[in-house]
Amino acid sequence: RDGDTMVLAEGVTVTAGQNIHVRGSDHRAGEELIRPGVRLTGREIAVAAACGHAVLNVGLRPRVAVVATGDELVEVDAHDIAPHQVRKSNDYAVRAALLAVGAVAQVERFHLRDHPPEIEQTLRTLLAGFDAVILTGGVSKGKFDFVPAALAALGVEKLLQGVAQRPGKPFWFGLSPRRMPVFALPGNPVSTYT
Repeated sequence: RDGDTMVLAEGVTVTAGQNIHVRGSDHRAGEELIRPGVRLTGREIAVAAACGHAVLNVGLRPRVAVVATGDELVEVDAHDIAPHQVRKSNDYAVRAALLAVGAVAQVERFHLRDHPPEIEQTLRTLLAGFDAVILTGGVSKGKFDFVPAALAALGVEKLLQGVAQRPGKPFWFGLSPRRMPVFALPGNPVSTYT
C-alpha cells in the first residue's frame, strides 16, 4: 500500500467482486436448507435465524411406556425366586435400546400381572398419557395372554399380529383411537429384543 494505491505482488491478479460474499448467493430462493426430521442443533438454529425464521415447526420426541406383563415376573433384585418365576429383563432391554438411539424424550417402565381388569385399566391410563406403548409378553395365544383382548376393548385397532420372524413371531401392532402406536412383543427375551 502506498497512500491510496495498492500494488499487487508480481503474478497476482484481481477480478471484480473477488472475496465478496454476495447476498443470497449460498442457495436459491425456495431451496430446502434443512430437511424435515433433522434434530435441531446450533447449526440449524443459525440457518433459521439467518433466514429470518423466528418460529419453527418442530416435533417432540415421544414419551414411551414399556410394559412387562406376567405373574411370573419378579424384580431384578428379588431373592428366593420360585421355580416358575423369572427376573424382569425385557422392559429394561427395550428401555435401554430406546434411550441409546436417542429417539425418545422419556421411557417409563410398568409391570402388569395376568389380571384382565388390571391390564385394561392400566392400559387405558397409559394410552391416554403416553405417545407410544410397547408391551412385552401376553400377546401369544396362551391361557394367560390377555393383552390383545384388552387392547381391542380399549378401541386399539389391530393392524397386524404374527410376523414371519424367528424368534418373535407373535409380534402385534395396532393404533389407538387417537392414532398412537401400540407394539406388543413376545415375552421371550430373545424374541423381544429381536
